[in-house]
Amino acid sequence: MVFDTYHIIYLLANFFLIFVVHRFMRVFFEHRKYKRILGILAYSFYFIMTTLVYLLIDIPLITLITNLITMFIISLFFINFYLVYSRWKFIKRHFLLASNKWIISLIKRTFVYMYLFMAAAEIIAAAMTGYINFSVFSQGEFRDTFGLIATRIVAYCETLLLENIKLTRKGRNISWISWLASIVIPISTLILEVIIANQTNLTKVEAVGSVLLLFAVNIIAFYLYELLAENYIKR
Repeated sequence: MVFDTYHIIYLLANFFLIFVVHRFMRVFFEHRKYKRILGILAYSFYFIMTTLVYLLIDIPLITLITNLITMFIISLFFINFYLVYSRWKFIKRHFLLASNKWIISLIKRTFVYMYLFMAAAEIIAAAMTGYINFSVFSQGEFRDTFGLIATRIVAYCETLLLENIKLTRKGRNISWISWLASIVIPISTLILEVIIANQTNLTKVEAVGSVLLLFAVNIIAFYLYELLAENYIKR
């Protein structure tokens, strides 16, 4: 395997996917307290495993299974890890009664809701790039940089809209600017990526740097907005 520009961009896109998965977790699960280092380890495990499976195997079915297993592990932190960590005796006493309910809920949210939206993002990206006919059992031949980035950005847009919907249902007033930004910024990112992808004279450094900048803008813009919103609410 030749490690080229596409693979470098894949690493950036997969790292960006960590933020996407984290936002999906915030949408579908109630936040639980857990040690930050354990959360970092869980997301690092997700990144390392999905990257290795893609680079070394690159068979869609195995990639799918790896994604589901690693996301299931991350979701444990949002469902019941804090209770297990801090109240082990209580959980041990009531485990048989409580385990069935939260395991079913965890499977439903992880395997049905969350991956359904991520699969929708991949379908949209496939439709945009024309990459429809492929086998889940054979090694992938997908090498479209725009499609790779589009999958992540569309999924990120989904998380932003879903989080706004969740907060609205909880009674928080979401400004129209937030709704507009949740759509405009990801779409603008895709348009910029189309423009960049059509440049034939880009060097490897310029191509990788532009993708890194696009991902960084999306992350920073919304986390700064959330920080400002939280400070406004506290006042």
